[in-house]
Amino acid sequence: MILAIFLLMPAYALGQMYKTVYPTFNPIPYTGIFKLSGLIYRVGLHNVIEVSSNNGDTWQSLTPSIQRFNIIQVTSSENYALALLEPMRFAPESWDDSTHTSVLFFKNGRLEPELLQIPWHVKLSGLYRKLICNVTSDALFASQNGEEQVLLRSTDEGTTWKSLTLPQNIGRPLFPYFYNRDRGIVVVWQGVVQVGSILLTHDAGATWIDPGIRTSMRSDEYQLRVSPLVWLSADTVVLIDENNATQLSTDGGVNWKMQAQNLSLPIIHSIVMDRTGVGYYACDDGSIIRVEDFGKNAIRVREKRYSNWPPQRIELCCSGPSRVQCINRWGEAFHSVDGGISWTDEKVHTMILPEHLQVLSEDRAYVRMYATDREHRSGTYLGTTDGGVTWRTIYDIDMEGKDWSHIVFATPTVWYAVRNPNESDSTVILRTSDSGTTWRPVFSRNISYTLVSWKGRITLGADTMWLPCSQGVFATDNGGRTWSKLAVSLDTIGLGALDISGYPNCYAISKSTIATSNDGGASWRYIVEAPPELKAQDIIITADKTVYLHYQERGSDRWKLLKSTNAGAHWDSIEVIQYSMMIGNIDQSGNSYGIGSLGHKFFISSTDEWRTYLVEGEFYGYVGYGISSPDYYNAWVMTPFAILKTTNGGINWTDVTPSVPQSPRILSTWPQPVTQGGMMSTEVQLTRPGPVNIELFDLLGRRRVVVWDADVTATRRTVQWSTAGLERGVYMVRLVAGDGMASGKVVVN
Repeated sequence: MILAIFLLMPAYALGQMYKTVYPTFNPIPYTGIFKLSGLIYRVGLHNVIEVSSNNGDTWQSLTPSIQRFNIIQVTSSENYALALLEPMRFAPESWDDSTHTSVLFFKNGRLEPELLQIPWHVKLSGLYRKLICNVTSDALFASQNGEEQVLLRSTDEGTTWKSLTLPQNIGRPLFPYFYNRDRGIVVVWQGVVQVGSILLTHDAGATWIDPGIRTSMRSDEYQLRVSPLVWLSADTVVLIDENNATQLSTDGGVNWKMQAQNLSLPIIHSIVMDRTGVGYYACDDGSIIRVEDFGKNAIRVREKRYSNWPPQRIELCCSGPSRVQCINRWGEAFHSVDGGISWTDEKVHTMILPEHLQVLSEDRAYVRMYATDREHRSGTYLGTTDGGVTWRTIYDIDMEGKDWSHIVFATPTVWYAVRNPNESDSTVILRTSDSGTTWRPVFSRNISYTLVSWKGRITLGADTMWLPCSQGVFATDNGGRTWSKLAVSLDTIGLGALDISGYPNCYAISKSTIATSNDGGASWRYIVEAPPELKAQDIIITADKTVYLHYQERGSDRWKLLKSTNAGAHWDSIEVIQYSMMIGNIDQSGNSYGIGSLGHKFFISSTDEWRTYLVEGEFYGYVGYGISSPDYYNAWVMTPFAILKTTNGGINWTDVTPSVPQSPRILSTWPQPVTQGGMMSTEVQLTRPGPVNIELFDLLGRRRVVVWDADVTATRRTVQWSTAGLERGVYMVRLVAGDGMASGKVVVN
């Protein structure tokens, strides 16, 4: 293993050996693409490095046989490129990295990269460590962020580094964008959410000016991202500002002119442009925009994938006058050789991702797995009864033609399906007591009731359920036959955590208060120690019924635990470690473990109720965004790509991500609704070539249209058909292939 050497908080045990957790990514996400001389490189997680010497027609792998690095960001110029790493243990010996600050250095004229270690010049602040790189044709730049920050420059290919002068009291982190060794822009966060300021220098930091332009700063699973900014010459700079508008400077960044507001465009997160102002934008819905006149004229040349999914993070590279190469974080690659008129898909994947993990016991859990080729997030629920060793399909919402939000599993057989009401259907909750065979509505409200998200347990046994929504918290204790609105004054729009697992003792945290009830929600007491503005995190109820409430005071760095051993009658306040984390269970001796997600991602532990902590291992790739602990020894962690489990109190973690058997899918049917007699298009995804049958049925089960009946060789097809002869109403379209079936809804007006 790699020996971790950090200068961190005193709680660290120097010389501690790290246990890394390395979840599976399949397909492997790309994170960067760039051109260097006559070569094009694609890089990504699992240390993927692919190179093409013929303009992207064919690709050669340079990926080491032992893949234990994640490449998370790339910056390039015509002479150099730097790839920022999240290092792994078991890396090739020549690429060993004990500082966790190395980069891969690509040089013009050399096929393979070398490992470049950049010495640290700043003191670390807790777990906060951030390295951000930039390259020009004559220099390398590295921004290092800790308790303070420095901007380093190397003009000898990384042999020596010099610290450039920065303005005092500058925000962090700092993102450098330089044209050459002297002329550049830095983007810094100034304390305003999702807004960055830019500072300009023409003399390598001897002087700085603020031209008054603001950009956007957004986080994804890898790191904080800044709106795109590109230098086209020593005087010409193009950037996307905080409002998604295109700004142009022709005097080296001093003065700026808005080229286009881009009001009809999704969020722009990547730009490639030549010196004449012709180029492409990549948007967060998967669409590609071709632009001319430095962004003043724009036309969409590749349509969006699915707007209901997380941003695909497309990166762009122009490899010729009309040729653009694209990759995304879903591991897909595609290109155009005619300026975006037509596109060739080299790699197009369906990714199966986890969501809504629900843990009922140390061995029993449920998770929804959704596919990225669907137009909406519904998907298939899987369940395990052996701690994630095996999973089986529990319920497929799409196959039932439901428009549900999600399912809450109260017991192995009693489930509650939750949906947002609309004008045609006011149902909010449906209940099944036979594992989904039959359902009945148990709670209905008008469309002004919208659901809110929460952490914690909202069911107890088969019959007790609480429902947080925009109009308050509603509760039933008889399986939904009757409901009552609880007399608790919570800001449910900002509700953070709600837990009734210790019923009748119940606990809630919203952004404005912390409240406890000892009578099943009939009456409530508000904890006076709670400040008026909270950032709720966790409610932990231990085996001996000790309750911990974990929260942060908004506007400060102070994190606290409130602890009660007598059902909320008295609370002790504990000052805990001051950075963002999610806490698992806490045993009677104060031992606990959790996830820290500031800087790198860490599995951390504590022996004193989080007054101090130890790093137990590093978690790479994506930040974990959920931890559920039925007891101290057993816990489940969910990330956007993986599910991890421990059975020994966080000492070891196992990847238990389920796989979903592939079945044919109806990707979309449009337009919806369709005018009587109009033409429809149905796009389908098949698992393999073979016979396919698509038919339309009315709600009485009568077949009305044979849409398609043929043998196919392609696994993705779009079929056009007519609705002539159909009455107004709702119909079901059904796809049957050799290995399964799928269904969808069609509305005729």
